Amino acid sequence: MTRKKKTPEKIVLPLLNALNSTSLFSLKSSLDDNPLFISNNLKHELRDYQMDAIHHLDAVLNMKDADQRNQLMFYMATGSGKTDIMAAIILYMFNIWNYQCFLFTTNTTAVVDKTIDN
Repeated sequence: MTRKKKTPEKIVLPLLNALNSTSLFSLKSSLDDNPLFISNNLKHELRDYQMDAIHHLDAVLNMKDADQRNQLMFYMATGSGKTDIMAAIILYMFNIWNYQCFLFTTNTTAVVDKTIDN
């Protein structure tokens, strides 16, 4: 008897779908293509898709119903530069939104150490 192949479960991401279906010209992003406060303070240059993630975050935070979205997730593959994005988001939140305190919760100190290095 042959086994049926499992079909991968489709993940529904309504906010990302809404952002991707919206014209980039209508997104209220206050960021330049690559802000100096990010590029001057990171060890690595951000790739296009990483900068897109920062622009999507900026657009979401500037939406009129942003208060309803107090939890966001970056769904990214291994090796895609999540730590670099985290460091860039810290710079973004510090420079644009004047956040002063950031909390890391990890099961090891490796991610925190890597973020500090970046």
